[in-house]
Amino acid sequence: MYVWLPNQILEGLSWAHWFEDMRLKISSSQNYVLYKYLPMYFVVAHFLFATKNWMKLKYPSSDVREAYVFYVLCLIKHTFFNFSI
Repeated sequence: MYVWLPNQILEGLSWAHWFEDMRLKISSSQNYVLYKYLPMYFVVAHFLFATKNWMKLKYPSSDVREAYVFYVLCLIKHTFFNFSI
């Protein structure tokens, strides 16, 4: 199943992956000189996700909630009761 994500989220996920790779390299090789690069992730994440605009929350209507509950129930039924022996 393909899930559409905005480019900002995809870029943020790639930066999070980079952060974890750097953290693992530092801890495994004890190369503490690389610590100075770790704050880059937080700066980039701030510029990717911070906004000055107030976002108006839209609460789902009852139709959306009923469709979501139906989807979850179908997913549970398919996951737990649709197996082959």
